[in-house]
Amino acid sequence: MERLARLGVLALLMSLVAACGTPVRTEFTPFHDLPDSLAGKTFFIEPAEASLAWATHANQLAAGFEAKGLRRVTTQAAADYGVIFTYEGERPRTWSRDGADVSFDFRMTVVLIDLRKSNARNETVRSYEATVYSTGRRSDINEVVPYMIRATFADWPGANGRSQRRLFNVY
Repeated sequence: MERLARLGVLALLMSLVAACGTPVRTEFTPFHDLPDSLAGKTFFIEPAEASLAWATHANQLAAGFEAKGLRRVTTQAAADYGVIFTYEGERPRTWSRDGADVSFDFRMTVVLIDLRKSNARNETVRSYEATVYSTGRRSDINEVVPYMIRATFADWPGANGRSQRRLFNVY
């Protein structure tokens, strides 16, 4: 009986480790025309939606920009750059015969608009754009977006036009 109980506990622990250890994989390609130094430049994140989840992720994105020397402002008029930030999930894909293995696809976009140049030219001037993709077994986009943001800033602004992959082990 004691041996059976030990086996049950071991099986439970193994299933918990397997469930928690699902990695988050990201791939993104940045394109940019940014100056060598952005120290002292300001940015304003354009609200894409009014949800608290979006605001939480926008604050995480803002922290990434601030760590790179930019300063967040509360109005677009005071900003050097406008940030457009969106994310979305796509329908899950089943890739096994019995339907047991499911993959979830997520996409996040980050765009920096040079507001000063845009106003001077009377057209939208993009200085940075990146699309980050994540495919994996994690189904909750709110768990995945922070890792997509981390991937964006791992080598920011990144090599122009070169795809980068990141793997984050999540426990």
